[in-house]
Amino acid sequence: ALTVENQDAAELKVGIDEGNTEHVETIAAGKSGDLSAMCKDGCGLTGPWGFSWMAQPGDKLTFKDGKLNGASTVVGTITQ
Repeated sequence: ALTVENQDAAELKVGIDEGNTEHVETIAAGKSGDLSAMCKDGCGLTGPWGFSWMAQPGDKLTFKDGKLNGASTVVGTITQ
């Protein structure tokens, strides 16, 4: 499953781009979101962290202090 954990005090909006289909999902503060149904074969993720990158099914990501996985810039895919 592709999951994003939002550890910030505000909700998080994540853009999901599958090529022909785009979604915007909201993850409540302190909650996790399972985005795997919208990212079955990999997808582009964008958000307020200031960059976008390609996610793969199985990635587990954390958004905290306005950063994704503690980085302000990421190249490629991150898996924790």
